[in-house]
Amino acid sequence: MGNKFGEADDAAYVDKLVGKVLVQACAAVTLARPMDPVEFLSEWLHKYCDNACILKDNAREKARKFNKENEREYELNRKANADALWRTEQQACVNHMKTITDDPYLLWDTCLKSVCAFTGK
Repeated sequence: MGNKFGEADDAAYVDKLVGKVLVQACAAVTLARPMDPVEFLSEWLHKYCDNACILKDNAREKARKFNKENEREYELNRKANADALWRTEQQACVNHMKTITDDPYLLWDTCLKSVCAFTGK
């Protein structure tokens, strides 16, 4: 005597995990009407699994390319922002030096410090 509660659990388990695939496979058997339906079903399921693996690999590769492109775009934006900030700082130094009109030593010192700061020396 089977336990009806256990059978319901088993049926739900099978339906959840392979129900759609088995329905498709049985439909393929019905349409093809092969001489050996069990062999046909076996081959169909193998092809299904192979195709699922290929689709999974393709999705993984697509995600990898997407991530790589996002990383490249992020790096380009980061460099562009750093360059823009560097140019802004340079322009601020030039503007500050333009205001120094009455003290040539202060201008020379400011100019020397700016050159050192922007050339890394």
